[in-house]
Amino acid sequence: MAVERVCDAADPGSCDPILDKNDVHHGDRVMLKAAFTDRDGNVADAVLNWRIRACNMEGTLCDQLLDEAIKVPDFKVPSTLQQSGGPVQRIYVHLLVVDGRGASSVQDPTIPISDGPTLVLSRSARSLTVGARIDRFAKHGDPDEGRARLDALPRRSP
Repeated sequence: MAVERVCDAADPGSCDPILDKNDVHHGDRVMLKAAFTDRDGNVADAVLNWRIRACNMEGTLCDQLLDEAIKVPDFKVPSTLQQSGGPVQRIYVHLLVVDGRGASSVQDPTIPISDGPTLVLSRSARSLTVGARIDRFAKHGDPDEGRARLDALPRRSP
């Protein structure tokens, strides 16, 4: 099973193939693709049964996203779990492939959900006089990798 494409929720026309399943974020539209072989050569007769759940980190609280027989499942990664209101941190996939003769195979991959870096901008005027200095502040963070990872990145000047 491979994550085939991810689309940015803000721009649905920007579906790009991705090479790393660890690059999936909240709001992304994801299409999965199963790659398999059949020793009898009847790949077209195979039925793919997908069960896809959005879960917390431990997998103890989950919301069902998809449960059907379909060749290429397509779903949007939610930000929060309906059941608990907590953040979606993993997508659990259960794929059962059954060929025309009844032989089956199961895969249970997990897709981690990455939270992108955060940026909060603010400004402060020392005075309301025209032409007075206005200070700008930026607060950044990264829920997944911690702030230390962002601080280690090279800084660019405007």
